[in-house]
Amino acid sequence: MIDKGDPLFINIHKILEQKNTGNLDKVYDLAISDRNFLKELMDGLTSENETYRYNCYKVIENMSEEVPLKLYTEWEFFHELMKSNNSFHQMIGVTILANLTVVDDDEKFDEIIDEYFCLLDARSLVTARYVAIGAGTIAQVKPALQEKITKWLLNTEKIHHKNHELIVGDAIESLDTYYSEIRNQKKIITFVKRHLKTDSPKTAKRAKKFLDKYTNI
Repeated sequence: MIDKGDPLFINIHKILEQKNTGNLDKVYDLAISDRNFLKELMDGLTSENETYRYNCYKVIENMSEEVPLKLYTEWEFFHELMKSNNSFHQMIGVTILANLTVVDDDEKFDEIIDEYFCLLDARSLVTARYVAIGAGTIAQVKPALQEKITKWLLNTEKIHHKNHELIVGDAIESLDTYYSEIRNQKKIITFVKRHLKTDSPKTAKRAKKFLDKYTNI
């Protein structure tokens, strides 16, 4: 365990306070090896210092992708963030939880699936989009939940958010990640076709790419 008076510890905190830093490797290495420092990074996710908070998030996000077992014991912490009224905290929670499903042997996500996907209709567009993006990650590692996840994604076109077409576009991207495993593919194709002429150029492009990949249209 590193002492807070250690020059390395002090230097790392300086790094976390720097904007546009490309040097978070030392922070990452320390977070993996020192549990107490990892706890500090987790506390930093709710810091009022935007730069410090963002850098803490980037390190923890990388950990959730590369060494998810290091964070799995902190599932409830990220679940609480997901339930927050703060959109940035929500975004962190849904992103990290999606990444942790790859090691979710205790099926903790199965217990909160509806709570998670209800955020597709969150007040924050950012939160909703990250839920739609995370759906693909979750569906690939939890095939037993694919049918339920698909229903949530197909429902994105009924969301009352004014920018719901952007969420639909993210849903299409997620459907693409496990489309070959979906049993009723016809309803997916029908869904995607409806968004070929959407007001969102980005979503229309995603729809066309999807159909070009899986059909002769």
